Amino acid sequence: MQIERYIGIMTGTSLDGIDLALVSFHIDPAATVPDLLGIQHLTLPYPPAIVQSLEQLLTTPVNVQTFADLHIAYTYAVADACKQFCEQEDIDLLTITAIGFHGQTVWHNPYPHQFAGYSIRTTLQLGSGSTLANLLHRPVISDFRSADVALGGQGAPLVALFDAAYFRDAHYPVVMLNIGGIANVTILPPASLPSVYIRAFDTGPGNVLINAAAQHFFQQPYDADGQLAAQGTVHPEFLHALQQHPFFMQPPPKSTGRETFHWGWVENILRKFPDISPYDVLATLTYLTAWSIADHIQRFAPETAQQLFISGGGLHNTTLLEYLRQLLPNYHLFSTADKGIDPDAKEAACFAYLAYRTWHHLAGNLPPVTGALLPTILGTIALPPEFVKTP
Repeated sequence: MQIERYIGIMTGTSLDGIDLALVSFHIDPAATVPDLLGIQHLTLPYPPAIVQSLEQLLTTPVNVQTFADLHIAYTYAVADACKQFCEQEDIDLLTITAIGFHGQTVWHNPYPHQFAGYSIRTTLQLGSGSTLANLLHRPVISDFRSADVALGGQGAPLVALFDAAYFRDAHYPVVMLNIGGIANVTILPPASLPSVYIRAFDTGPGNVLINAAAQHFFQQPYDADGQLAAQGTVHPEFLHALQQHPFFMQPPPKSTGRETFHWGWVENILRKFPDISPYDVLATLTYLTAWSIADHIQRFAPETAQQLFISGGGLHNTTLLEYLRQLLPNYHLFSTADKGIDPDAKEAACFAYLAYRTWHHLAGNLPPVTGALLPTILGTIALPPEFVKTP
């Protein structure tokens, strides 16, 4: 039995921590998908200085030196987190085949636009794969989204391939929902149908606006268990104004990020409703998130789909889940834990799986999902000095 072990590292748009997952695969040359033997997972906090610098970068202009310094300092923070993870979980880094390093998305605009005479699409994830490889002495695969974007794709969501590998049902369609900073869904047809029928896309805000409101009004990093939103009521006019954002009606394939859904956008709309209470703002933003998810599922999932498996930090927001139940009365809501995968580990595990695919020269994107012209190998491989061949 050939066993390979990969570490996936994910830091999402919520800036709520560094997610790390060690995934062990049984490699069978005759199988298209490796057996998933087990996942070890840990979420560690960002160093406060890194979070503060990221918030500044995402909200205000910074000079090139600050950007370059943060690019490397963030990588050092990830390396420290990976070492702590290995120490706590008794993992020998030398047994790791490769590390899948997503990086911190600081810009995502995969739609064609003009710059310097070229029609381009752009996505940028902070973090140096080469630096991390040399700090951890293991191969690192990073910059997963650029190859798909270069082929005309959205570069997101990339979790669809992992969902297809480990969550498809033999007989029934299944919907996967990840609620991170941004929410995304994967609509999986029965396993008897080809992968061309798989659909996946971002639905809009996940935790990002809820977190921003909790920070703005209550100086809390997030709305723990949805308790703040539970004390408010949904404001119909405010909700209606938010729902007019064109992204919600845009057809897939599509993806988005904090450059689209951010506190400044909310604040501009809030000026029309000066008397709305902070609790009502939280309730309305939480409902908006649930509505945007439910609306996309109702429009694009097969009518026979009744199972919804949820992962990500939003799973812990009980008010958000209650709104989802109200809006999706025909669905049974589950955690991905019911399928054996910790909902807090799923995204990091996905990038461990994508690292496995890159290492074996396998495509990591699904063109029907992202809109790319072709399947392609994702990511850039950085090798440490231990891999230098000597004459």
